Amino acid sequence: MAAAALAPLLKRAFRQYAPSQRRSGLAGESRHQTGKLVRHHNGELRLKLEGDLFMVRAEADAELQEGEEVEILRFDGITAIVKSLK
Repeated sequence: MAAAALAPLLKRAFRQYAPSQRRSGLAGESRHQTGKLVRHHNGELRLKLEGDLFMVRAEADAELQEGEEVEILRFDGITAIVKSLK
């Protein structure tokens, strides 16, 4: 019973004092975003964006390198389609 009464108060306090730090847009919004390519523990390249890792694919089959800064063009499902900033 006490948990049911405290839950809404704790939720409101959390939102007030710990707002989201995400800068990404909503699905369908166009924004200029960049991210960095990192090597996943399984050996594949992933896009690191705001602390999250996404599968990545280069636009027009360009070669991607670990540590490279890329521009995010769009998402195809959960895969980021990117182009190099070089």
